[in-house]
Amino acid sequence: MKFKIFAGTVVLSLSVSGVYGMSQGNLRQMIQSGQSVQCTTTKTDAHGTQSGIFYIAEKKVRGDMTFTRSGSAPMVAHMIQNGEWSYMWGGPFGEQQGTKMNVSQFKKPAASAKKSSFDLDKEMAMDCKPWKVSAAQLTPPSDVQFRDMTEQVQGMQQRMATPGATAGNPCAACDAAPPEAKAQCRQALHCQ
Repeated sequence: MKFKIFAGTVVLSLSVSGVYGMSQGNLRQMIQSGQSVQCTTTKTDAHGTQSGIFYIAEKKVRGDMTFTRSGSAPMVAHMIQNGEWSYMWGGPFGEQQGTKMNVSQFKKPAASAKKSSFDLDKEMAMDCKPWKVSAAQLTPPSDVQFRDMTEQVQGMQQRMATPGATAGNPCAACDAAPPEAKAQCRQALHCQ
């Protein structure tokens, strides 16, 4: 066994080339490691409990997440990012609806866009183990209808970059979102 420093935390390593076990880090680091891993995470805070299983291989990631709030039914959501496209479905969309975005067109996401999409750079405690790659896990499901949100997000980023456009009110950016995405945007930004 060897010890490695990973994201500032000592991590137990089972092999010279892989980082497995409990660690503090982010999904982008795991993707860039080139390892095929399955990582689980659970976080409880004032908003409820968030748990997820992430499958990482070939510079791609899939996440199956469950969000539980006191007094509410659990919400299950899914995401796949493959370096070019980001897909999200489930949760507020339902199991047969989702969104997709061509993330390769965005050099640096605006802070508001980053908050309303899945953040690969968010630090979290993860328990990772080796995973035998399943192409089906890393492929968006064919029975889900994905709406392309690329143009809407680009427009929102342009409006956010315009001085005074949403000064003092980041929730105003949600007003520019399509009707079916406004509620999710407002929830992601913790708007009232």
